[in-house]
Amino acid sequence: MTAKLYGQDRAKIECLIDNFSLNTALTNLEDKPGLTKLHLDMDGSTPESAKSNVQYNKGAQLFYHLESLVGEENFRQFLGFYVRTFYQGSVTSRDFINTFETFLAEQAFKG
Repeated sequence: MTAKLYGQDRAKIECLIDNFSLNTALTNLEDKPGLTKLHLDMDGSTPESAKSNVQYNKGAQLFYHLESLVGEENFRQFLGFYVRTFYQGSVTSRDFINTFETFLAEQAFKG
């Protein structure tokens, strides 16, 4: 999205900054490996101690990776489908995975 709005050079710089931020956060959480996952393992932790950039940066990297696998237009369609499916509801990581897999299967049969 950043590349579309501001150009490829800025998108690359922001990616480098985000990667640096992620590496710093991972280093700071070495003694709490459950908090370095995209899907947090909160055992023995409080929400305050779990707050970091890890989930945001890993989530953004996951979205970038998924988009690179299925293409920008398909991923954009998936995001619309996902938002419409869970509008004003609560979701889990498993909901996201299941919805993505369902969307992919439906897209494969469309051609």
